[in-house]
Amino acid sequence: MKNCLLLLIFCFPVLLYAQLTSDDFDSYNTGSFDSQWDPAEWVGWFGAASGVAISDNFANSGSNSMQLETNDDIVALIGAINTGIYEIAFQQYIPAADGAYFNLQHNYTNTTGDWAAEVYFMNAAGGMGTIVTDGISHTFNAVHDAWVENKFIINFNQQTAEFYYNGALTHSWPINTNAAGGPGLNQLNGINFFGACGAPGASDNCSSLAYYDDVSVTAVPLPDYDAFVAGISTPIEYTIVPESLAKPVLFEATVQNGGMNPLSNVSVAFEVKDATGTVVHTETSDPMASLDVGAIGTFTGSNSFMPVSGSAYTVDYTVSTDDMGEVSNNNTFTTPPYLYVNNPLLYARDNGSYTNGLGRNDNTIYLGHNYDFSEPTSIKSIAVSSGGGGMGELVVGYIYTANADNSPNTLVAASNDFNISQVGSVGGGEVAFELEFPSPVLLDAGNYVFVVEQAGTTNLVISTSEAIYTPDKAWASLDSGGTWEALEAFGFAVAMSIRPTLAWPVAVETPEDYVNSFSISPNPTKGQFLLDIALTEAQKIVMEVYNTQGQLLQSRTEAPTLGGQYNMDLSHLSAGVYAVKCQIGTQVLTRQVVLMK
Repeated sequence: MKNCLLLLIFCFPVLLYAQLTSDDFDSYNTGSFDSQWDPAEWVGWFGAASGVAISDNFANSGSNSMQLETNDDIVALIGAINTGIYEIAFQQYIPAADGAYFNLQHNYTNTTGDWAAEVYFMNAAGGMGTIVTDGISHTFNAVHDAWVENKFIINFNQQTAEFYYNGALTHSWPINTNAAGGPGLNQLNGINFFGACGAPGASDNCSSLAYYDDVSVTAVPLPDYDAFVAGISTPIEYTIVPESLAKPVLFEATVQNGGMNPLSNVSVAFEVKDATGTVVHTETSDPMASLDVGAIGTFTGSNSFMPVSGSAYTVDYTVSTDDMGEVSNNNTFTTPPYLYVNNPLLYARDNGSYTNGLGRNDNTIYLGHNYDFSEPTSIKSIAVSSGGGGMGELVVGYIYTANADNSPNTLVAASNDFNISQVGSVGGGEVAFELEFPSPVLLDAGNYVFVVEQAGTTNLVISTSEAIYTPDKAWASLDSGGTWEALEAFGFAVAMSIRPTLAWPVAVETPEDYVNSFSISPNPTKGQFLLDIALTEAQKIVMEVYNTQGQLLQSRTEAPTLGGQYNMDLSHLSAGVYAVKCQIGTQVLTRQVVLMK
């Protein structure tokens, strides 16, 4: 299913006077629930009939469960809980042909609802669940024809919430926000179960049927000692970085004391692992002498890490204190994998694992991403992936300067028009294409926004990735570039497949340090040429040839040496411009070579 850009959050209101702590529904008779419940624990929508039944069709424990069908509506009254830590849990069974929905309420009354979080379930054919918090949708794989636990851990002291589905942590967010976005109460007082099926803002033409059992609301005592990572700076903001724009990675984390006692001598270790799990970099922050109860401290690394080409990295943030033997919770936070590929020509924020698409059925939508350039750079095109739709669609690309808040400012250049019917499909059903500029666009160092315009009305649907995402770097305009809002304002925390492609020639680096000379001859060439390299100290040399799409065509490696003349052969390739990249020790030198036939 493709999401619409304008996400419409369904609101299902739900009287809250007392408190439900647990219910397994085995003390009731089968049939209508309304005449049997304790009105201090359960209520129908604004006091109306709920339509909910007690059923013995399925049960997680005992013989009964609560059955909700389409448009049934009931609220569990859990009382106003707003301090300490609470676990809210219940078992759910959804038949394969059906879907379900429930929400958490900040402050339900007999006339208004106050949504803290909403959770939607498609039928088995759709296969997805979606939790909506702070105006943003997060998807997960839904389970049908089996009992599954839905569990929330709510820490009102830290104003955080975690959602566990089928035993796995699925999503976390600030509990003091509203489901539709913006600030909300640091409180909960109800669970609303409603008979709906589908995804936010979409109708899937499926019925709703779900069973619920073993509902519980339990206070969790604070641990004596607790130290946890409360937040991190994004370690790697881009997934693909041109060699000339590569930057070292810096590390920063915040740590909160969530226990009942102060912590002493607190520090954070930063550990980078490659795709094989091998530790490739580690460092530790300076210690903080003490961290009071509820306090938050900031910890930074003293060094930096330069990613290398072709590896996916994870970063572990591990808290240490002199009270470590007493700390009760997991004190390590691990990032999702960040793929960092040094490509001579390509810049990207997405990870290529496209989970959805973003678009709208009109010709006023612009979508864009920020990119930083540390030095002047020439841009050849904008590479785009569409997650379906849009065949025959007219598409245009733009480059804008960026304001201080990263939003688009002044138009710099526009690409040639492109008709998407010219492209073929790639893996996953997406179609890939390039929006080429009439001539290379030279950009000064700075921050720019690369934008795609859907010039027709058939829903372009730009491919999106959820696994990697940087706030306030993705933008959308619904009025042809007149006004802009961050993508989060529309309910999406995603990266889009909108990628600048650098033009040839790429930046030419000057040999320095141990590189005495570096040259190519003949150039132009009819096929064979020599790389002439002279070094003042022995270094490993890696020689690579790329085409203008950034694809590696040829590679040669020499053990540590003082240099020499190295023959390269391009005679099997088509005439054109190619890039020769040489990594000599820690220095990278890139030249273009012209092949003539």
